[in-house]
Amino acid sequence: MIQNPLLLSLCFGGGIILQILLFVNYDWSLEKLKRVLKSLGIGLLGMMPGKHENNYVHNFYLHICSCFVVFAFSVIAFYKKEILPTVTECSLLSYSLIFWFDFVCIFNPESGFDKTIFAIAVIPSLFTLVVAFTIRDWSFRVNLFCYVWFLFLIFGIYVIQISFGELAFMFHPDDIRPIYLPHLFLTGMTFTYLTASCFYLYILIPLQKKNQTYEERMAIWREDARMMAGRFVDYRMTAPQALVILLLQGGLYASDLIYRWTSPALLVNLSVVFLPPIFSVIFRKASPRA
Repeated sequence: MIQNPLLLSLCFGGGIILQILLFVNYDWSLEKLKRVLKSLGIGLLGMMPGKHENNYVHNFYLHICSCFVVFAFSVIAFYKKEILPTVTECSLLSYSLIFWFDFVCIFNPESGFDKTIFAIAVIPSLFTLVVAFTIRDWSFRVNLFCYVWFLFLIFGIYVIQISFGELAFMFHPDDIRPIYLPHLFLTGMTFTYLTASCFYLYILIPLQKKNQTYEERMAIWREDARMMAGRFVDYRMTAPQALVILLLQGGLYASDLIYRWTSPALLVNLSVVFLPPIFSVIFRKASPRA
């Protein structure tokens, strides 16, 4: 367990860098290398003092971590198309189950905030079931909705998963509780998932830039929307296959809630890494829908 704020900052940043490299999976071409180097330069903007910052030394480690976060945002922006993941019907259903297991583990029935989240999330989740159990050719709008819901699921899962308490050293470097470096490294990787989902949700907000007409902004928006809808690979998952996912994954989570045979946080991390891709490979048809 470590209490050195510099080591903690570098460990958090190391998790971000590793996840970015896993996202990009680039071939070291000169053009792609230039984009990474440009992102490193942009990341150094995190060291700039704030407009009304009075104690730069006290916030030094916050600035170091900010450099890594800015680097992550810039790389995701430069690799917008390459990083954007592909989503299938079965992976969308699997991520929905992960989200609800994560949510149930922290749900407080007396919290108005938790009840609001439940009310907001239940309708898209029911629509996910409709998509999972219905075989048909979905329209562009349905594909886009499914992809946006996937981004919200990723956002929700990782907001719940991130141990924000482990990041307190950035704000209070003089009062740090001991932290395991592997935990903080995983937090950095998780934070990168959160960064990516925030970025893709942001580009779907039709905000005009300076010297940009509404028509120009909407042309870019439509291009991004088509890109996302095209990444929802609408393979023909049958109702029995959807039922298998519900029974296997739902049964796994129900047994953990009853018997607590492992940590819910560990189970969620393992689920995110293994379950959606496994289901996608097993149930993927030879050719997608037209």
